Amino acid sequence: MKEEYNKLKKSLKLPDFKKIDNEFELSDLEETSFLLRDIRRKMIDKVDFYAKILEPIIQPETNIVCMFECKAFDDDEKLEIYDMFRKMMSLVRSSAELSLECDDKKEAEFISELSEEWDKLKPKLMEKISKMRKSWQKKIDIKETQEYFG
Repeated sequence: MKEEYNKLKKSLKLPDFKKIDNEFELSDLEETSFLLRDIRRKMIDKVDFYAKILEPIIQPETNIVCMFECKAFDDDEKLEIYDMFRKMMSLVRSSAELSLECDDKKEAEFISELSEEWDKLKPKLMEKISKMRKSWQKKIDIKETQEYFG
């Protein structure tokens, strides 16, 4: 797979395989006739996973996890999370659209775009996910949490 990717890399201006393999675990992919499509799918699965983690912060549900983590962020942070979420969902929907086109050149362009965007999103994601994790380390009064359920 790596050899085939490197052949395509030259003609389609793809990012370095080692870099995106490290970020998106491409080596786990089975042998395929549709290498670029499968790489795009693998990459977008990770983006979608993190988008789903962020979504309840900007649109909380009435479950304890969502309500608890949502309280950890102020309004400015929620706006930043919304901006991240918007970018991630744009990538997810672009990938869905691309899956209908079956065009290797567009697949390669998307893979490059996603790799660049991921480099920008990842540090912000790490910060937000860390804050979510740390929110669980604080002891709170159970009555404060139960207010939401009424």
